[in-house]
Amino acid sequence: AKQAMVISNIGIAKQAMVISNIGIVYKSQKEYAKAFEYYKKAYLLYLNTTDKFGQTSSASNLGSILINLKRYNESLQYSLIAKQGYESLGYEVYLPYPISNIACVYDSLHQYKTAEINYLKSIQLFEKYSNNFEISEISNLYSNCLNKQKKYVEGANLALKGLDHAKKSKAYLLEIKSYKNLFNANIGIGNYQKAVEYITKYNAGRDSLFANEKTKVVFELEKKYQTEKKEKLLLQKEAEAKQKNTLIIGIAILAFFIALIGFLIYRQQKQKNTQQAQEFKLKKEISKIETQNKLQEQRLSISRDLHDNIGAQLTF
Repeated sequence: AKQAMVISNIGIAKQAMVISNIGIVYKSQKEYAKAFEYYKKAYLLYLNTTDKFGQTSSASNLGSILINLKRYNESLQYSLIAKQGYESLGYEVYLPYPISNIACVYDSLHQYKTAEINYLKSIQLFEKYSNNFEISEISNLYSNCLNKQKKYVEGANLALKGLDHAKKSKAYLLEIKSYKNLFNANIGIGNYQKAVEYITKYNAGRDSLFANEKTKVVFELEKKYQTEKKEKLLLQKEAEAKQKNTLIIGIAILAFFIALIGFLIYRQQKQKNTQQAQEFKLKKEISKIETQNKLQEQRLSISRDLHDNIGAQLTF
């Protein structure tokens, strides 16, 4: 029974993992409501297993996606569950993810002091494990938080840090975010020359990104067009083949009916000829009988005549 329970737990955990991956795909497509739906299903499945890591990572996913849905209180609830889960499991490498979610929640709720504490803690942990991409991402979020509080010098420093780590991780989109934060910070500081420099880089980066996206979209549309064209051609050929087959079948059916009609006509004519032959034979036989009857009558007549003559002669 214990072994069966273990096997059942593994099966449910695998199912939850697949569902969670579907949620990740929807999140990448910015279908946040759909992503939440699959994340929640995965979380509920994990709760029916002994997979503590699965439960924790699933709670972290929910904490992240609920920020996108602006459901901050729920996000905080799941992020705290994930934080406690990673701490109890001893997985410090994953700990900065729920902490950064907590920072984003407090930032969105304008509780900046608590947000800053969590931003700083998550950056320190990401630095410990040399995660350049996440350092850049959280540094930019922290920079934006500082700019909103008019802490422009600190905001500029965090944006520069984000820019440096974005280049290290070759994350072009994060570079563009850094330029935007640097522009806002330098406007706040009053350093307009630097602000112009950064807004120029931001616009160039955004246009380049847009051009790449546009090229990608055009390529995808061209690919879709070619696919549809091939599908249309294939359907056309299938329709022609179907029409040809229908024509062949129609001709075959027509030939069959013509042959059947011919056979029926032939059989009817044969029956007619046979009947006519029988009628002719019957008429011939009747004619023969009639002839024989006439001859018989003539014989009887002659016989009667002879009998009469003999009687007359005898009388005489």
